[in-house]
Amino acid sequence: MKKLRLIESIVIFVMVLALLTTGIFAWIIARFQSEPVVFTSGAITVDAALYSANDANYDGVLDGGYTEITAAGIDFTNLMPGQVYTFRLIIDNTGTADGHLDLTVKDILPTDNALFNLLTIDFVHPTTSVNTSLDLNSTDVILFSNYVLPFEGSLTFDFTIQIEPTINNTLHSESITIGYFEVRLDQIP
Repeated sequence: MKKLRLIESIVIFVMVLALLTTGIFAWIIARFQSEPVVFTSGAITVDAALYSANDANYDGVLDGGYTEITAAGIDFTNLMPGQVYTFRLIIDNTGTADGHLDLTVKDILPTDNALFNLLTIDFVHPTTSVNTSLDLNSTDVILFSNYVLPFEGSLTFDFTIQIEPTINNTLHSESITIGYFEVRLDQIP
């Protein structure tokens, strides 16, 4: 009986010693844990607003002012040769870091594919300051990329969409829709 008590005492002593050792080890590990290192690189946020110029007869001579476009998509219907549609896009970098700005016209959808080569977009390229004219000849057209827009900076981008003078009366009842303008701002590494 004394041997059994001695064995029980030794087992209890070993268990208490193991538990105590584990507790001390856990306390030491928890005590010496390093704090996480956090690097804040900045935030990239952009606000953009699209405006249509007030031009009742679409001759490129503005009647004054701009009206904000809030609905999705821009529809061009009853197209006539030489019409000029004038727009303004104001882009603000409201983040805390400089960024590379890309602008793409997306989801250009004509009712007749012949319209693809009959509309052009004209603008002054913001990086090179060169007058640029691009055909709206596919569903997506990149206007410019890698324009440096500093934080708290703004870009006012004026452009026109012109109907080519070669459009004929077979396309008078057709239309073309621009789905949206993709404004992308990526942080500069």
